[in-house]
Amino acid sequence: MAWLPYDARCLNQLIDLDFEKTSLDNVLKYLAEVTPGLSIVIDPDLAAMGIDLSCRVVDFKGKAVPIRGVLEVILGADLAYLPKEDHLLITSMPRLHHDLEIRTHRINCPDTWQNLLAVVQRAVNSLADRYIAPWDDEGGAATIEYFNGVLVVSQTRRGHERIEGLLRQLQDHGVFGPSPNEHVEKQSRGVPRAIEIPFPPLTAFVPQSTNEFDAFLCHASEDKLAVVEPFAKAMEEVGLKPWLDQGQVKWGDNLVQKIQNGLAKSRFVVVFISSAFLQKHWPEAELQTAISMEIGKKVFVLPVLLGIRHEELQARYPLVSVKMYKEIPKYDPASQVDKESLDPLIVELKDLLSALPNRGDNY
Repeated sequence: MAWLPYDARCLNQLIDLDFEKTSLDNVLKYLAEVTPGLSIVIDPDLAAMGIDLSCRVVDFKGKAVPIRGVLEVILGADLAYLPKEDHLLITSMPRLHHDLEIRTHRINCPDTWQNLLAVVQRAVNSLADRYIAPWDDEGGAATIEYFNGVLVVSQTRRGHERIEGLLRQLQDHGVFGPSPNEHVEKQSRGVPRAIEIPFPPLTAFVPQSTNEFDAFLCHASEDKLAVVEPFAKAMEEVGLKPWLDQGQVKWGDNLVQKIQNGLAKSRFVVVFISSAFLQKHWPEAELQTAISMEIGKKVFVLPVLLGIRHEELQARYPLVSVKMYKEIPKYDPASQVDKESLDPLIVELKDLLSALPNRGDNY
C-alpha cells in the first residue's frame, strides 16, 4: 500500500516507542519499517545545510502515540515532515513554509470578503502551530486573497486543514451549503470545480448562548491556591468565564459527568502542569480527554509549565511538548503566584478568544 498525501492513516497509527540515545536517522528508519505503507525520504538539501541526522540523538518513550506526534517531537524546531505524492519527506522547517499548496473556494461575499480574510487569518494564527506557514503580511510565504468571488489560499497542508475546518464550522451553523471537501481542490490538479457559497456579514456570528466557558482550568489540587484560583480571579476581572471545579461541582453531583460537560462547554483548556500534576491520575485523565477533543477540533489546549523542565514534559506528554507553552519557572506551590506573572497569560488568552470567529462556539 503506497502512502498517499490525502490518506492520514499512516500518520495516525499508534505506536509504542522506547528510544534512548538513538540517532535520529535510525529512529526514522525504524518508523518506516514498522509502519505499513509509510515511506520516509530524507531531503538531500539537509546535508548541504550542514544537518546530519546521524549526529542528532533521540530520547523518546511513549505508549500508543500517533506517528504524527512522534515525528513532531523528534524532529525538533528546525526540521519538519512534508507529505509528498508517494512518500514523506523529512526536510527543513523553512522549506515546509515555502513548499505550499494552492486551494480555492468560491465564496459569494462581495461586501464582507475583507472580514472573511481577517477571520481566517486570525483563527489560523491563534493556533500557534509551527506546521502552518506565516502569512505574507507577517513576513511569511502564505497568502490568502479574494478575486471576483473566489477565495485563493496558499498554505501548508496543515494550514489548509485548519482553514477547511473553519469553513466546516460555519457550514455547521447553516450559513452555507456543502462541506469544503466537496469544493476544495488542489490547483496543481487542474482548474478547480468550485461551488458558490453565500457568506453573510460577520454579525451573523454573534454568540447566541452565554452558557459556555472561556477556559477549563485543568490542574492538580496542590496548585489550586498558588496559581489556579488567582488565575481564575484574574480571568473574571477582565470579563472572562473560567470553569473551575470548586465553583461548578456541587454536593451530590456526578464528578465525571460535570467535568466532561465542563470540557465540552469550554473554548480552551488551560492546563497547569507541575510536579504534583505529574503524580496525579485525575488531572492526567482530564488532559488526555482534552487532547482527544483537540484532535477532533472541539477544544484547544494551552499548557502552562509550573517549575518543570521541557524534558520532563516531553517524557510524560510528548504530544503536549510540541505545543507552544507558557512557563512560570520560579514556581513554589506554597506561595501565591504574583499578579505580574499572570497578567501576560490573561492578555494572551483574551487575544486568542478574540481571534475565534465566534466566541459562542468552540474551534
